[in-house]
Amino acid sequence: MTATRGQVSIIVPTFNRAHYLAATLDSLLAQSEPAAEIIVVNDGSTDATTTMLAPYRARITYLQQPNRGKSAALNCGLAQASGDYIWVFDDDDVACPDALARHLAVLEQQPEVGFTISGSYRCHDDAGSGAFGTAVTAGRLYCTRMGADGWRITSANGSGRGSGATASAGAEPKAGAEG
Repeated sequence: MTATRGQVSIIVPTFNRAHYLAATLDSLLAQSEPAAEIIVVNDGSTDATTTMLAPYRARITYLQQPNRGKSAALNCGLAQASGDYIWVFDDDDVACPDALARHLAVLEQQPEVGFTISGSYRCHDDAGSGAFGTAVTAGRLYCTRMGADGWRITSANGSGRGSGATASAGAEPKAGAEG
């Protein structure tokens, strides 16, 4: 009998980043292990974000709210998320094709782990421009417990389950142990 892996909801908060979103979403939709859902929360963008997302609407959940900041956008996405795990992904990052599988492997193999993060890298396209990308995600995940409802995210990037931990950044996903 093969164990069923947990389902992952990806939340992409965005504000006036229409010019980055296609690359971001293409990288998330091309994951070797697909997410259960990708939730894009438009935090009151005044650029072409809504128009740019039109071709993706059948493959994502699109939410809009007045501009209230990244934390509020993340909490809006969390309220709609149905996955066992949450992957917070910035609107200007690009994931390697196996990023989700690598994060999920750590979380599934180590049940005591609350979340994972990893390092980032700078990449160049064929034209030599210095575009910023991520090996998985960059930054730290900061959580505040909200009773029986689970977690509310107050800032950052990472992938995790509904219980908290700390972690350190690195090239491979790093586990945060509770405590």
